[in-house]
Amino acid sequence: MLVKLTYQNLKKTFKNYLIYIISITLAFSLMFSFNLIANSKDVMELSHVMENFKSIMFFVNCIILFVLSYLINYTIKFMFHKRSKEFGTYMILGIEKKQINKMFLLENLLMGLIALILSFFIGYFFSQILSFIIMNIFERPYKVILASDLFIPIVYSIIYFIIIYFIVLFLTYHRIKKTTIHDLLNLEKKNEEKKYQKRKYATWKFLLFLLIGILALCIINKEFIGIGIEPSFSKILFASLLLIISIYGITFNLGDTLINFVLKKNKRKYKKNHLFIVRQFTSKIKTMSWTLATLSLLILLTFLSLSISNLMGAILEHQIDLSAPMDISIIDDEKKFPKYLEVVEENYQIKEKFVYHSYKNDKDSIYKKLSENEQSWNEDDTIIRLSDYNKLMQMRGKKTISLASNEYALNVSNELEQILSEKKEEIRTITLPNQEKLELKNMFTENYSSMYALGSGYLVIVPDEKIENLEIEDSYLIIDTIEETDEELEDKLINAVNNKRCEQDETGYTFCYSLANISVKGSYEATNKSTTTILSFALFYLAFIFTTVTGAILAIQTLNDQDKYKYRFQVLSKLGMEEKEIHKIIFTETSIFFIFPILYPLITSFIINCILNKLFKLFLPSNHAFISIYLSGISIFLMIYLIYYLTTYFGIKKNLED
Repeated sequence: MLVKLTYQNLKKTFKNYLIYIISITLAFSLMFSFNLIANSKDVMELSHVMENFKSIMFFVNCIILFVLSYLINYTIKFMFHKRSKEFGTYMILGIEKKQINKMFLLENLLMGLIALILSFFIGYFFSQILSFIIMNIFERPYKVILASDLFIPIVYSIIYFIIIYFIVLFLTYHRIKKTTIHDLLNLEKKNEEKKYQKRKYATWKFLLFLLIGILALCIINKEFIGIGIEPSFSKILFASLLLIISIYGITFNLGDTLINFVLKKNKRKYKKNHLFIVRQFTSKIKTMSWTLATLSLLILLTFLSLSISNLMGAILEHQIDLSAPMDISIIDDEKKFPKYLEVVEENYQIKEKFVYHSYKNDKDSIYKKLSENEQSWNEDDTIIRLSDYNKLMQMRGKKTISLASNEYALNVSNELEQILSEKKEEIRTITLPNQEKLELKNMFTENYSSMYALGSGYLVIVPDEKIENLEIEDSYLIIDTIEETDEELEDKLINAVNNKRCEQDETGYTFCYSLANISVKGSYEATNKSTTTILSFALFYLAFIFTTVTGAILAIQTLNDQDKYKYRFQVLSKLGMEEKEIHKIIFTETSIFFIFPILYPLITSFIINCILNKLFKLFLPSNHAFISIYLSGISIFLMIYLIYYLTTYFGIKKNLED
């Protein structure tokens, strides 16, 4: 009989908690798919940096375990509260509490096992899509084939499943064990009583916690001043704690604050259905204060994960053009250039090569007109001939410039652009070591090669005839290849001129330390793409799980609470309210309930992104690029969130019509 009852309850649970089951299935599917990718040889061999993907995924999975445990524990606890009268009736009919406990735990374990089994098939499909995306990022061909390394990911998924359900079912077992028949029959009533507990000074508390949140953002803003100024970890941690306190405090006091505000507005509170909607919303907030505050925190982490992921991806993409615009750039003794060319020619076809020199100005230099904080380690101005600069621009497909015989131009980094613009009068004229005087024509930020202005942040461009008798600072070899370069070429170039820079590990694999004077575009691209892939996938993985958990909890809570509110809507209908107006109330209530947890995180995360932009705008295409990056990130969250919202709204309408 108990087995039959368990089966019937499981069917009923599947119907009532379909959103929950779908959510945990998707979560387990993503977990399995990322474990598959982390153990894929094809992915790991894309770059040396990709070897870190596995360890990063392990760390992320630890966070996911905690978040999924929270979702499953919350849902099981919610199920238990919803069915408390049912379990109390079973006990009155003579069924032992131990049997009820086993039945309830078995139901939830079976739901979890179904989700886990489905996740292996869905997760494998996801892994193929994600692998295709990764291969596309690295511009490598990819074929969908049956993975041979399924065993370890499956074992990992089973271990994660056991950990989650052991913790959750252990807590559930002890929760049920402590309850009595009286508790079960009155559990829902106790929850109702909690709703209407009044909190004194709610408005003042609300304002206090709002000020705490503002203080936290001010601390973060003060710490993130600029590049090279390291923020205090203790202060950032303190500000983070203040933000968390602010989120929970605002959520706990919003319901009473809202009621106080509405009750004071006599003209507005009786208009349309304002009072009814506010009472419904505030009662739900007061019942779910801890849950809504926790969800707001998860959403804040989601927004930050998505925006930081997109921000770092944009930075790394832009840095490829800044750090390695040429296929191969080398600074060295000109006598060694044939050796470098020999190595390149062994592996690639050379499309074009170019050798040029930079010269130094240690007399009337721009460096001496900068403050100590603005100066770098190179105390001399780096000078280049106009013809050499234009040749490099042509190789990159960029516009060339022209200068009169008495003019010079400045190519500056984004970081120094504003500083030197303010000193235009001081640098309007310069005197070269050969006593040639030149006037500044213009200043721009278009970099010309990976080695430009090494150690200074700016480059002086002068007419060819003005470099006579100037001391050569460095010799450059620029090579443009027909084929795309890769990481291995950089290692070979380093090894060709300095064997001590390369070592062999225990497995016999040879690796080389990077040298600042050798820049290979393929190596930069591999490193940046690997970093972008690891960071983006890890943060998007977290964000998706957080979004799923948030949407699932809100949907489950709203859909299953409709039994309580169905009577109220029936009363409104009997009082003469039209069905269209009732649907409007449902739409408004559901919208407010789903919008509330994202408002504070939306504002806070945008402010934090504005603060971070002070640091990273130097490495982005424009000062306002972060806005589109931020919006593109949260749009992913909003699309998933919208699915849960629409499912909830139409589910409520259907429940009321039944």
